Formats: sequence, structure tokens, C-alpha cells
Amino acid sequence: MKLKAMIFFCILLTMLLGGIFMFSGCNESKDLYNPEHTQEKAKEAFPVKDIDPDQTWETSTVCNASVSIEEKTGETYTIKVYTANPYNTDNNPTLLATATVENGKAVNFKFDMPAALQYVYVMKVNSEGYSSAVPAAVENATVKVAFGGGGSGTTRTAMTRNATTQANDWQPNKLPQKAPEGSILLSDLNNQWNDVTKYGNYIVSSDTKEVNVGQPVNLYIKGEVTLTKLYIQRAWDAPVGEAKIYLLPHSKLTLVTGHNQPFSIQEGLEIGIADGAELACQEKITFNQKVRLYNCGTISAKQLKFNNNSHFINDGIVTATGEFGCENDATRVENNGKINAGSLHLAGSSAFYNEPTGEVMISGQSNIDSNSSTWNNEGYFRTNGIVFKASSPNWINRCKLYVDGEFTYTPGNSSDNGFIMDAGAYAECKTLYADQAYIKMGNKAFFNVIGEAKFKHNPKGFITTGNEYALLKMGSAVQENTMQGFSITYNGRLHIACDNHFAQGNDGAVDHPLIDIKNGAQMTGADNAGISIPQSGCNPGYNSIPDGGNGNNDKPLAYTYAFEDMMQEVGDYDFNDVMLYVTVPYAKDGKRYIDVTLKAAGASKLLAVHFNNNGTSRTIFDNVHEALGVSAGTIVNTGSATGTAKTERIEVESNFNLTDNGDLYISDGKRDIHIPNFTNGFKKGDVPYALRVASAWKWPKERIQITDAYAGFALWAQDATTETEWYNNPQSDKVME
Repeated sequence: MKLKAMIFFCILLTMLLGGIFMFSGCNESKDLYNPEHTQEKAKEAFPVKDIDPDQTWETSTVCNASVSIEEKTGETYTIKVYTANPYNTDNNPTLLATATVENGKAVNFKFDMPAALQYVYVMKVNSEGYSSAVPAAVENATVKVAFGGGGSGTTRTAMTRNATTQANDWQPNKLPQKAPEGSILLSDLNNQWNDVTKYGNYIVSSDTKEVNVGQPVNLYIKGEVTLTKLYIQRAWDAPVGEAKIYLLPHSKLTLVTGHNQPFSIQEGLEIGIADGAELACQEKITFNQKVRLYNCGTISAKQLKFNNNSHFINDGIVTATGEFGCENDATRVENNGKINAGSLHLAGSSAFYNEPTGEVMISGQSNIDSNSSTWNNEGYFRTNGIVFKASSPNWINRCKLYVDGEFTYTPGNSSDNGFIMDAGAYAECKTLYADQAYIKMGNKAFFNVIGEAKFKHNPKGFITTGNEYALLKMGSAVQENTMQGFSITYNGRLHIACDNHFAQGNDGAVDHPLIDIKNGAQMTGADNAGISIPQSGCNPGYNSIPDGGNGNNDKPLAYTYAFEDMMQEVGDYDFNDVMLYVTVPYAKDGKRYIDVTLKAAGASKLLAVHFNNNGTSRTIFDNVHEALGVSAGTIVNTGSATGTAKTERIEVESNFNLTDNGDLYISDGKRDIHIPNFTNGFKKGDVPYALRVASAWKWPKERIQITDAYAGFALWAQDATTETEWYNNPQSDKVME
């Protein structure tokens, strides 16, 4: 307080003139709260009335921690506890505690922490400098963490082609290179409908403009042929392949329709396109029920659609400027060559297999939206965007999937089916959006989100299915709803490598965490996961860099000791007469220390800072003004005058914590002021003359009462269970930066 001696003299003189000697019951004890009348006067002047009778003014507590590790035999780990995700440097994580533990054992320790903190992050660092961390709930001032374990307990996922498609497998023989001997030139016939012979062999040349054949036959396309009609008579119950069409090498068949009209290939035909042959259409080609198409050449069209149990095997090149569709019944596409399309649509019970030699390039969106569909990539699949809207057990990526835009997974319900990342597979996308997603990852599978992953509600989320770690790397992870419980779940032997992940918390219920992380899943820095994924034909690989567990970047949490120099008179309650930052204990060179930093002196009188540690008192700063580098009586770092903060490092015992042992106090040589926790005679609900705040607090400017600088303080003072983090929300123009 400012000009304390003069104020005290005026108060004393007023009392004497009124015939009341306020301090008649006082003795010379240093117990601040012994004079009851002083406390009464303090309550009258305190800016908050109706103080909670259970208010202790304590923002800190002691947490009991138990951490065990079951990972690498013979390894000894360093354990670190943080206030926030240590890999999100923007969130200003601060160190709460350190310990060591041997593999196969547990370590128990205590540490100071803000009482309002619901979650901490527990990190382990191995001897190679690789670290990982998990968020852990604080329940009844207790934290328990177990690193390691057997993951999800399942084995590598294997997928076989479903029974429907197996029953209709069609394996074409080698395509003919020329028409059989005795084949008839179709243009030589007077009447295609009547003059053809059932199952006969006919050559279609450039002279033919329409095919309208009255018997099931074999047609051989030779040279450049343009057709406006293609029809072969078959019985409705005829077997598939009763009529065949072959495009011979170096031939080109162009299908012409009216403007914007599709060219429909009738059901049951078997079509083969030889190497060097071409099928073209400027509009859409629809391959109807039970069509079998085998391509070793090239196909080009505006759109290509396979439906109703049709089957396409591609060993050549396919180009569709618009949509490539695979829809309905047991329709199946098997790609061993190249498919280029504007979009992809997979629906119904259809199946799309991109085989190991297959390459798929979709310039637009790929939509997979049926619970009974199959999407199986064993080769290279690239698309601008991909959307999975249902939940099939047969969506699996075995090799390389690249999504240049957004990967969207919204099945609409929580199902036991999910998108499978097979062992060693790789998926990369620019962004990810997931709601009700279930992504199963095999050994050393790598899912790489270059930019933002946005999560809504994913109670299953990512789960590993093997006994080795898989990797999920994200540029950032955010929530669509910041209060949605189970926004994302990480389950099993999974490393979550991300430098900007949203914070752990809950939706109001302790058992509804925002991040559900379990069974060995661990968070790491984006490039610091302690695993190696070898480069292969399906995976670019991942080689990490040890981060040393934040190395020298750790910042121990600093508590603020804020004093009012009231002694026996009431104060102005700006709580800035002496300002100290005091760190929690930290390890250095095999010892434990706290740092005590003198930040400001808003009082003009001579004051000293002392430290009472288990009954032994020592002086830290014998003159606060001199320590701050200003002349005696100068009010400093609370408004106009500026001084230089000064830090003293103090060695403490291995079991030291601020809550039980951190009795730092100020003195004018006659009386001392302690925080309530260390003040003899202090009772719950009394007015404090000093506060200890569980953060590096921004203190009020000169003569700005604490209630004006922090709107939540009054609410907290009246109800200790509310606004428990009031100190994090200042009025920026009323506090010192």
C-alpha cells in the first residue's frame, strides 16, 4: 500500500479523537489476523461482500500421480507432467512435475497444480530422446497413466471378395488378334437381321454404320468403324457371353448417339478390346445388365457407367471426362491398368477393385455411399475429394490413396464396419472431416492429413488392429463442436503425430472426454513419433527426429504471490504491493529448485521478501526497491516507473511442493504478511491480505481494485466453486502486461 505510515497515523489519530483505540487488544505478534477489529475493518473495505464462508482463497492443490510403463525392456524413462499438450506450443504448455521410472515399474509422486485443471498431459521420454504423451483426467486430485499394453487385442485385418462377386467371377481368355478363318464381312449381307447364322463369326468394317443382328453372333471390329446402332438378338434367358464383340488390334469403334443421349450397351454381351484397339464415344456409354467388358486397349467417353451385375476388367487405359459409375447388384470393376475420370460413383452392391498394377486418377469427387459396396485399393488411387457416406465392411486401402482435397467420412451412424487401412498402407489427404467414423489401421499403416482434420462425434474413431504401431499424422486437429464429448477416439497402438491438436476436456460429464485415448495410443510431435515406417511401393515411409522431450524449452509453471502491504490497516486491494512469480519445483543437474522472481513493488515503504521452509527462514530480497533497481520509495512496475525483475534460484527438497511448503512472505521488520494458507489464525471466509494465484498472473495496475481488473473474482469470492479460473480472464486495459 502507498504511504502506509501516513495512512496508519491518520487512522490512529481519528480513532483516538473518537475515544476508540482500535488496537487495544493487539500484541506485538507477527500474526496478522490476531487483531479481530482489523479483520472487521478489512471486510468493510474489501470490494466483495458476502464472501463464501468456505472460501480459502486457494487456487492450487496437490495432485497424486502414478505412472507405469510396459514397453521396452531395460529402458529408463523420464516422466513429465504438463498443464496442456506439450506439442502445441501455441497453447503455452507449462511443466508441472518431473520423475523417472524403469520399464515394467510404476512411479508415484506428488506435484502442485491449478485446482481448476481437469486434465494434465503426461509425457514419457526414452534414452534416445523420443517422447510421447497422453492427456489424463484429474479425479479427486489423482492422476493415473499406464504407457504400453497390448493395443486393441485384434490381429491384422484380412478382406476377401464377398460371396456375391465370387459366384460371378469372369476370367476372359487372351483376346483374339484377328478374325477366325471363314469370318464373313457383315456389310456383304443384304439383311443383318435375317442373313446371319447363329454363333457365326462376322467382321465389322468401316462400311457398316449400324449393327442390327437377328442371332447371337461373334463380331470382330476391324479398322475404323463408326456405329449409330449396336444390337444383337438374344433370348431373354440366354447365358452371359452368348454374343461377343471383339475390337481387333489397331481398330477403333466410335459409338455415335443423338446430342446428350447415352449409348446403351445391351445386356449379356461379352466385349473384348485388344491391345492397340480403341472404343470411343463423345457421350455417355452405359453397360447394362450382365455385360462383360475386357479392355486391353483404350476406352474414351464423356461418361462410363456399369450397372446391374455388369463386369469390367481393365488392363488398358480408360478416360471419362465426366463420371465413372459402378452401381447396383453385383456390378464389379477390376482395374489393372489406368482409369482417368472426372468423378467416381460407387453405389449399391457394386465393387471396385484397383489391383496392385492399377492407377486411378479422379480429377473431381469420388462418392462411395452404400453399406453393401466394396472399394478395394491395392494400387495407386488419386482423387480430388473422396466421400464415404455409409459403413461397409469392404472398404479397404491396401496401398496408396491420395486425396488432393478433403477426405470425408460420414456414415451417419456408429457401426462396427469401418474404413480399413491395411498393414503398411498409406493414405494422404489435404483435409479430413469425420463424423461417426471408424478407421481401422494395421501394422505400420500411415494416415497423413497434410492440413486440418475436423472431428464432430467419433466414439470409435481410429483404432489399430495389429501388434505394432500405426501412425496418424495431422497438420492440425479441431472440433466442429467445441463441447462435443468423444469428438475423436484414438484406440490401440497408435501414434498421433500433431503439433496443433485441440485440447482435452469434457462436455460437462467427466466420463465424456473430448478426446478418448486408450489402450496404448499416444500423442507426439508431427515429426517426432518414435517409430519408423519403411519406404515401400505402397508407402513413402516415415523417419522421425527425436525431440528430447521438449529439451530446454520446458517452462515450469509459475505461481503468482500477490501482496497487499496492509499490516494492521486496511488496503486498497489492488494486490500489487509486492509481486512474486514462483515456479513449481524442477530438476536441474540432479537437484531440485524453485525460481523466485520479484516482478513489481506497488508499495513505497521498505519491504523484504522471506522464505520459511519447514521452520527455517531465509531472506530472498532484503529491499524490494533496491532489488528492482529503483530508488527507495519508488512505486515500480505497476504504472509509470519501470524496474528490472530479479530472480533467485533456491534449492529445495525432493518432496517439496508449493502448496505445503511454499511459505514466501513479506515483512516491514515488525510484521509479516503471508498468504492465507500460511497465516496463523486465518479462518475460511476471512479477507486475504495476500493471494497465491496458480498462474503467471497479470496483476492490476496501480490503484485498480482486483474486482475491476478481473470481473470473475467477485463471483469466485462469493462462491468458491464458480469462476475457478477467474485469473485467466483480465480486463486488458486494467492489468500490467
